Amino acid sequence: MKINKQTTSLLRDELNEAVLSVAEKHGVTIKFGNASYDDDTIKFTNVMVSLEGALSQTEKDLEFIKPFHSDVDFDKVAKVQGHVFKIIGYRARSRKNNWIVLDQRTDKKYVLPLSSVQDYFKKANGVAI
Repeated sequence: MKINKQTTSLLRDELNEAVLSVAEKHGVTIKFGNASYDDDTIKFTNVMVSLEGALSQTEKDLEFIKPFHSDVDFDKVAKVQGHVFKIIGYRARSRKNNWIVLDQRTDKKYVLPLSSVQDYFKKANGVAI
């Protein structure tokens, strides 16, 4: 066996699948995250164990930041150049492109700066439009 990007990815997928029975037994989800590797070692930098239905960190950060952006309508669906976007998360540790939006037509995630969020998801006169 040779350790490279492909084997690391394959091993992560197999580990995630192998712990499914333990996760189901305890009512949690278990995910092996990012990994670093060299010629003979793989190190997983994080293993996440969370309760079923728990919010992701970006969803928790979004809930925290909402009160500070009363000018943004978080329930709005923005239509931009054939895309249909909804705000789904916030990256608190990111300096610029903090806001995570989901294109509901393609299920693809994008990150946006605050200026774009204020343009596309703005409340009119303090009232959601």
